[in-house]
Amino acid sequence: MQNTYRIEVDRIEPNGDIFTLIEYRKLKATKTIKGRDRQMNNLVNRIAEELKYYQVPHKRYTISAV
Repeated sequence: MQNTYRIEVDRIEPNGDIFTLIEYRKLKATKTIKGRDRQMNNLVNRIAEELKYYQVPHKRYTISAV
């Protein structure tokens, strides 16, 4: 069984509109709750780096376990 995460990014379009992107990512299953928390923190950091690297104009992003 895998851990599934829902990633929502409120992207700001060039005309000023806000468009919500939704993506699901499946990651390796963890054995403990502490491991799942660590995996979630790593994913949050990775998403922040990706948004910065690709220079995506965004208002907010949320990541939740599904």
